[in-house]
Amino acid sequence: YCLIDLGKNLRRARANVTRYELDSDRLSEMLGGVENYVFDNKIIYTDYDSFMYIVKKDWTNRMKFYEEAFDCDNFATAFIAHINEVWALNNVGLAVGKVVDIDTNQPRFVHAWDVVLLGDNDTKKLFVFEPQAKILMPYDNPVINTLRYVPETILWW
Repeated sequence: YCLIDLGKNLRRARANVTRYELDSDRLSEMLGGVENYVFDNKIIYTDYDSFMYIVKKDWTNRMKFYEEAFDCDNFATAFIAHINEVWALNNVGLAVGKVVDIDTNQPRFVHAWDVVLLGDNDTKKLFVFEPQAKILMPYDNPVINTLRYVPETILWW
């Protein structure tokens, strides 16, 4: 663990990741009525460019997929843990919901993914993030191909 801790500190020291704070009750207002649970009083978030730097350095998408054992929910929580521990940010939440076919409006499957708060003091925006594929989408239009992400619950820790 000492080598891992040393690596985290070196990575943080070399990165210029800007940090902002938001009261957690303000985050709930941004989610458009989606049920959510926030475990911290303040959300510590960063800007888009810093987040993309973090995503570039992230290793979560290189983890091996094991059906039913290490799948979407595990990738999503692993990315959150990485953001919390290595970068000292808590701006990534675990979303659980359905993926819906946009042509038929029928649910295709239950899924887990990440929701990310990014911005600065004046402008804040939510995104949907697929950690397995490193795809970032606007929260208000989270579509990949013909599939729309519909969150039912989001956990922030």
